[in-house]
Amino acid sequence: TDYEVIRELKAKISLSWSPNRTVASPAKLAADEGHTSCFKVLAKIDGAVSFFWAELSQSPELIEAQYAWLLDDPSLLNLTAKRAWLHLRLDNIVRNANDVALSLVARRDSVL
Repeated sequence: TDYEVIRELKAKISLSWSPNRTVASPAKLAADEGHTSCFKVLAKIDGAVSFFWAELSQSPELIEAQYAWLLDDPSLLNLTAKRAWLHLRLDNIVRNANDVALSLVARRDSVL
């Protein structure tokens, strides 16, 4: 019903609200404090997680340095953050290699 949709939207807004948006979103606060269950809930309802994804996409080294637990459940990472992380990893591996000589082989069952 319309009431249920409105109630769900109000809940999403309240979970994505932060008193000081310039410091951190609720998703970032949950991730920084290691509250993985809370982060998972916020990610499922998109509770201000887009700000967190933007930060990780700009600094993908943070994924392994501070948020390695995200790699335990790759479905939590959005596609942009995954691509940025993979690009960083590949750059670290191949650095000055000849682009023509390189080929990437990935298993189809790999989540990443």
